[in-house]
Amino acid sequence: MGTVMDSASHVPIQNVSIRIINSHRGSITDAEGKFRIIVDKDAQKLMFTASGYHPFSLSITNNAEQQFTVLLSKSYTTLADVFVNAGKGKYRNKNNPAVDLIRKVIANKSKNGPGSDPYTSYEQYEKIRVLFDKLPPLFVNNIIMKKFRFVFENFDTTLVPGKPLIPVYIEEVLSENYFRKQPEKKKKIVLARKSTDFGEYLDMKAISSAVNRLYEDINIYDNTITAFTIQFISPIADLAPTFYMYYIEDTIVENGEKLVQLHFIPRNPEDLLFRGTLYITLDGNYAVRKAALEVNKHINLNYIRNFKVNQDFEKDSGGRYHLANSDMVAFFSPFPRTPGVFGERIVSITKQTDSIIPEIVLKGPSVNTLPHASGHPDIFWRNERTVPLSTPEARTYANIDSLK
Repeated sequence: MGTVMDSASHVPIQNVSIRIINSHRGSITDAEGKFRIIVDKDAQKLMFTASGYHPFSLSITNNAEQQFTVLLSKSYTTLADVFVNAGKGKYRNKNNPAVDLIRKVIANKSKNGPGSDPYTSYEQYEKIRVLFDKLPPLFVNNIIMKKFRFVFENFDTTLVPGKPLIPVYIEEVLSENYFRKQPEKKKKIVLARKSTDFGEYLDMKAISSAVNRLYEDINIYDNTITAFTIQFISPIADLAPTFYMYYIEDTIVENGEKLVQLHFIPRNPEDLLFRGTLYITLDGNYAVRKAALEVNKHINLNYIRNFKVNQDFEKDSGGRYHLANSDMVAFFSPFPRTPGVFGERIVSITKQTDSIIPEIVLKGPSVNTLPHASGHPDIFWRNERTVPLSTPEARTYANIDSLK
């Protein structure tokens, strides 16, 4: 096992091909440049190859476990010799500009992110989808299922590029949301709700409740983030530099705004931590402008094989940053390397204000659904959706209606 990095920049290289010489077995590096491969006692060398880099062969011994850092040199540059070092390279928080930057983000958390204003109100549109990875051919091609084949011919290839997924459930919710900081009080008024309906054949309320329980709101400004009933330490938690390693990758300008692209990985890959990228503002707020989070596939999350979160934040008139968009995708499977189910939750927040909220608005239950929330026509949803439906999503409604 080990890590493959660029010999000049020491940036991890993903998708490096690792092959056992004189064998057909091999592996590739992940997004962090890490690899793990099991070899038998006859194996003597590993070959590392990647586009734009010189191939490199590594001699191995018969030890039960070996760990390496492999440095590949670019093929178009003359570089120093490639060194192979056992163990991890040294990483320190002291005098580390990446850690200094994240400490500024932590110090400014109180004035950034959700809940930083005394009052907050906004409109939220959310969409939850469930898609099958692959159905058994005996089920799809069964003569009994022949007349229902139109359901299995509606493919979505955008959620996971190149993988045809079958959407079977979709739910949309439009709501008004209110928050008061002191004393803390939240109120959600569901204005409209729409979902696929299987009629009396399935308990749709139970399905909706189960799906929504799996997709709790992700707030990276909290010290701990709960996802799928599991708690993770946030990459900007107060003690995050104790658990994470940070690397400045680039400085970019987006819509006239200067951002630092900051990569982070867990110090211990087996801990319940995220890895990914943060985009930090340099306007004095040191706020998170964008965040991409995912988990290490080696973490034991039971039937959850992987999940990713992408979030965008916008600056309001008061100079604070609030969540504008969130997209969470998860893959569920009972066993590793078997087909399963993909789930996606998209959240879009608009019309956010920090105006004082009248006490009467906050009274009553924390969630209130209007009586006619489920009776809105298609024209209403076409006008109110902030994220339009794709063709497969629109066909999901039609197909399930035809199936029922």
